[in-house]
Amino acid sequence: PPVIKLLGGEEFEDAAGVLRIQAFALLPVFLGQTWQLGLLAIRRQSGLAWANGIALVLVIALGAVLIPAWGANGAASAAVAAECALAALLYAFLRTQRRVVAPSLGLAPRVVLASVPAWASLALPLPWPLEVVVACGIFLGTASLLRAIPHELFHAVRTR
Repeated sequence: PPVIKLLGGEEFEDAAGVLRIQAFALLPVFLGQTWQLGLLAIRRQSGLAWANGIALVLVIALGAVLIPAWGANGAASAAVAAECALAALLYAFLRTQRRVVAPSLGLAPRVVLASVPAWASLALPLPWPLEVVVACGIFLGTASLLRAIPHELFHAVRTR
């Protein structure tokens, strides 16, 4: 809510709940864009078409069920679910078409595990700017302990 007030004013304060839900779409959108470019690079536009078609049907079906029940929150949830499905489909098509082009997801479970304490820290009764700093610090510390940060990143930081 404080960011909504800052950016749009008090009249947009009710949008905060919907935006909290839609924030979960950022990661699958980012990954999906990357994997779409991979499919384009290997000239597999049919995979793009299939993935987007399936995600479109999914968002319409979920929207038809969730919007009457939960309104704008239902629409946001349907969109997030469809973006997650789209990203998963794009990755699956990329993996099946050209395995060497698809990135390895070996670190993914450790990154997810490192995010759990960071998400839990958001429940602490702190002012939101401090909450963000604490959550990021916890994530980085946990990710380091779990070796979820790629060694190339450490190497790049050390050489600067």
